[in-house]
Amino acid sequence: MAAAINASAATIGPIIPPSIMMVVYGAYGSVSIASLFMGGIIPGVIVGLTIMSITYVWAKHHDCVEVQPKSTLREIWSATKSAFTALLVPFIIIAGILSGKFTATESGMVAVVYSLFLVLVVYRSCTLKQMGEVLKTSLVESAKPLLCIGGAGAFGYMMAYLRIPQLLLEAAGPIAGNKLATLCFITVLYIILGTFMDAIPAIIIFLPLVQEMAAAASISGVHMGVLVTVVLCFGLLTPPYGMTLLLSSGIAGIPTIKVIKELKWFYIVYLSVIVCLILFPDLILFLPELLA
Repeated sequence: MAAAINASAATIGPIIPPSIMMVVYGAYGSVSIASLFMGGIIPGVIVGLTIMSITYVWAKHHDCVEVQPKSTLREIWSATKSAFTALLVPFIIIAGILSGKFTATESGMVAVVYSLFLVLVVYRSCTLKQMGEVLKTSLVESAKPLLCIGGAGAFGYMMAYLRIPQLLLEAAGPIAGNKLATLCFITVLYIILGTFMDAIPAIIIFLPLVQEMAAAASISGVHMGVLVTVVLCFGLLTPPYGMTLLLSSGIAGIPTIKVIKELKWFYIVYLSVIVCLILFPDLILFLPELLA
């Protein structure tokens, strides 16, 4: 269950900014990246709250969970104060991108350099001698998802070579112009894609299809971009490709099939959130329109 919670909670990262999926979607689809970032906040919070609710209900029904005393306001303030410099990392990334100081890739490099400074100089939680082992572990763990990405890239190449996006567009002809039908079609399409290939190739290869169908049905580019991101995040939990599922079960040393059994409620939650985003576009568009 701990591995299942970790795997599902990790999918919130690409929904709440900064999100590399949204950066790619916005850059290739000429959609405002800042609006996509703002549009992902409410869906990300909803997913987070529902995951917390499932975890709470599960813990209440299992005596094996040890109940810890609640933290006092003094303890919360002390912990926040000591972690303040580390908590600046996501703000540095978002502020840098939105201000135009550096690109999404450069923001990652800035965050790494800043984090190394904190670890080696401010907190001194790691020595230069220990950094060798840290880098070695990082390389080994990074190799696992990169192997998956390699296979997904080859799959994406074959999809483009066989003109699958164009064939799907022709097959979707009868529903062109119907907003609800178009959203459902694209959602099912990306659920299937997210199950078998990496999110970035899935976005790039099928973006022309998505934008053409969205334009025909008068669907906002921001609404479509955030919805596609959330659906692809659901794919991170579904086998055989589910990256966070594979990583979480691998780190925990537990067979993937056992983690999948505990994920059933999280699957239901994600699908329910996706349905709500289809039926209630304002969950995505409220903040971008408010800030615009």
